Amino acid sequence: MGSYHGLDRFGTYDLAGNCKEWLWNEWGHGQRLTMGGAWDEAFYASLATDAAEAWDRRPTIGFRCAKSSAPLPPSFLDPVQVRSVRDYSREKPVSDEKFAAIRKLYDYAKTPLHSNLDETDDSNIYWRKEKVSFDATYPGERIAAYLFIPRGATPPYQTVVYGASGIAFGVKSSKQLEMWFLEPLIRSGRAVLYPVLWGMYERKGKMNGSAADRRLLRVIRYVQDLRRSLDYLETRPEFDSGKLGYFSFSAGGVWAPIVLANEPRIEVAELAVAGLEAVLKPAEIDPFQFAPRSHVPVLMMNGRYDLAFPLENSQKALFKAFGAAPADKKFVLLEAGHAMVGFPASTRVSLDWLDRYLGSVPMPAPKQ
Repeated sequence: MGSYHGLDRFGTYDLAGNCKEWLWNEWGHGQRLTMGGAWDEAFYASLATDAAEAWDRRPTIGFRCAKSSAPLPPSFLDPVQVRSVRDYSREKPVSDEKFAAIRKLYDYAKTPLHSNLDETDDSNIYWRKEKVSFDATYPGERIAAYLFIPRGATPPYQTVVYGASGIAFGVKSSKQLEMWFLEPLIRSGRAVLYPVLWGMYERKGKMNGSAADRRLLRVIRYVQDLRRSLDYLETRPEFDSGKLGYFSFSAGGVWAPIVLANEPRIEVAELAVAGLEAVLKPAEIDPFQFAPRSHVPVLMMNGRYDLAFPLENSQKALFKAFGAAPADKKFVLLEAGHAMVGFPASTRVSLDWLDRYLGSVPMPAPKQ
């Protein structure tokens, strides 16, 4: 107790990262809150609201004993109100004519990249890491991207582009990249391209205009930056530009429909813990408008107990909205919450999905 010095303002230790902890408060119908994050989840799970069925006995959910010096106020034990959600079953996408005008917002001129290799790192036995940079589609900005090149694999490499989670928008430095889902992809013999999109890590800046204008510009830059990173990849002959996949986690999955509907070079997509958000958005940045216009084969891997993207009204709504043929869509539901990482089942199904649409690759041997 207290060995990690995780002291909070109430004088309690170790509230995050061991087991989730049962709370008395009810959430929804028959569920109780489970807070604090478990050892097998991403670190931001300690800040996320989570819940489970009252009789759930997963080994990652525990409890904490506490003694109150006085009776608790009744309000402390009240159920937590479930937020209202959009009813996507009652919504319809905009007309094709209107969507054609919306899509043009994400177009850009393919100006010279002026690319540069900034750093290399050969310390890992499974991959070589390169940090590259190139001009953005808009003035005065350079995009940084990290390339993970598998050791022992044979070029031209299949490449998976990564759409990072919300952590990338809170962490200040790209020296702390998310790697929990990427390592299996690289070790399978595929390269990974990890672009630092607008708003991520070091790339935070002020924008002018109204709140609505800034929000629209942020999403446009996000999508254009990702597409621009594919332009760069096409300049490197050791990468197979005809064998491109897209993998996203959490927030990256939120914006995936907009990316996929605008980027024809991506052959296959995988979304981990993604869904449609509850809030209303203008059609220009509403993933619900873009998902039906994406016909890329898509795999969704989700947690049954994900409260960020609830199963019925968020996860399944997005899966249904995607325009891929039924045979090219797959939904995998795991016994987990929102911040799941390291599930062997998700890793296996992920690699099988890439094999199906990009072709299998020989498993490389690590550097000795």
